[in-house]
Amino acid sequence: MHRGPAEHEPCRCAGNCRISQLVREGAAREAAYPEITIGVATAPEDGDQAASLLEAADARLYMQKKHRRTTGPASAASPTTE
Repeated sequence: MHRGPAEHEPCRCAGNCRISQLVREGAAREAAYPEITIGVATAPEDGDQAASLLEAADARLYMQKKHRRTTGPASAASPTTE
């Protein structure tokens, strides 16, 4: 049983201790590397107005996020819109 701050008291975390323990164990086994996803649009290929460029960049951002979810992190392959 997990103990509270005073070590002699039972923890009052309502069962979340096991979750915390599993997260810590998983983090100790695997290194965590932060990743970012960006969407890029260029003028004039994707538009000549800010709104159309933002729309194209946003679409690419979400396409990349979807690709990363289905192929795993740091995939070498990248989806294209062509």
